[in-house]
Amino acid sequence: GTMIQYSKPHPEVFMKAADLLEKNYKNCLVVEDALAGCIAAKSASMHVAAISSAYGSPYADYHLNTFKDLLEIIDFPKIPSPKYLHK
Repeated sequence: GTMIQYSKPHPEVFMKAADLLEKNYKNCLVVEDALAGCIAAKSASMHVAAISSAYGSPYADYHLNTFKDLLEIIDFPKIPSPKYLHK
């Protein structure tokens, strides 16, 4: 994008996103599929979940086999079964 000057592994892209959302960097979780992205997120003091080619990165706090694994690490509300939506 045109809003950043540096590319990964510089943390600017993640810091800019957090700033736009008015979120503290330490409260952010970045899901990354590249080592450079893991390094960038960790450099911004963010939590890192590595997937795909970044799986096993020493910079990652979490290692995901699939995106579904995110449900185990974030506080995600359960979506009720459709039969309970309309009574």
